[in-house]
Amino acid sequence: MSGQDRGILQAKQALRDQVRTRLSEITPPELYGLSILACENVSACDAFRHARTIMMYAPLAHEVDVSHIALRCFQQNRTVCLPKIDWEHRRMWPVPVNSFDDCSLVPDRHGLRVPERGCPMPIEMIDLVIVPGVAFDSDGHRLGRGGGYYDRFLGQTGFGGRCMALCFDCQIVDSVPRVAHDVAMDYIATERRLIHVDPAVRGHRS
Repeated sequence: MSGQDRGILQAKQALRDQVRTRLSEITPPELYGLSILACENVSACDAFRHARTIMMYAPLAHEVDVSHIALRCFQQNRTVCLPKIDWEHRRMWPVPVNSFDDCSLVPDRHGLRVPERGCPMPIEMIDLVIVPGVAFDSDGHRLGRGGGYYDRFLGQTGFGGRCMALCFDCQIVDSVPRVAHDVAMDYIATERRLIHVDPAVRGHRS
């Protein structure tokens, strides 16, 4: 690893620590209310309104509760997928679900709630991926937890959908450190705003 790459990794970890401190100050009642507002901004986006098959996530602590959007999708007979992780091969697969309850989702070995059963959806059929993360900047660059799962997923040949970050406004920073394989977002939704990322600045996601 070059000195430059090592420096980027260190900068990413420092930013993770900084933003996680901000997130830890959000109380559960605040998280609930802010999540509803953020999900309303997702609903206001044309990419969401026109999507028939949407991949989202089962929220962890201090992540936007996306179940508000999932319920709307279930009511509108849209297809909702959640990621199922292949930890050995460092990949994830979109598996359709009909509910976010404990009968449909089970904790995997790392504590992530994943679909208990179901066949993966072909990636070509995914219209929109709603993506969690630790930090984002207004140019669509994302800082995840460090595993690179979403970067590999969104960078696959055959994926032609759009990707939308969903986060709290305190997770928006001036600039996210990045390397060449980091995939930028098309949109960012928070409780305060919906950002349409300029295709000219998101580069390979245009």
